[in-house]
Amino acid sequence: MFKCLVLQELYGLSDEEVEYQIADRRSFQKFLGMDITPDVPDHSTINNFRNLLKEHGLVDELFDVINRRLAERGLLLRGGVVADVTFVETPRRCP
Repeated sequence: MFKCLVLQELYGLSDEEVEYQIADRRSFQKFLGMDITPDVPDHSTINNFRNLLKEHGLVDELFDVINRRLAERGLLLRGGVVADVTFVETPRRCP
């Protein structure tokens, strides 16, 4: 479940968006250690897990540990973007 929060942080996704992306993207499933399965955590489960971590003051602490370990290996954590792009042909204008 924590890996779901990592994906959210990296890609700036809402709970609903991360649920959709996990179901849609094999790379997300692979990162989470999931086989191709319909058992994707829903947005309310992700939200409840985050709230539980917040109640115990663990969210920032866990991300700090991840960032320190990555920094020890010379890696820097940066966000990315998930884009769903559709190209549409339009008629050309005459000058």
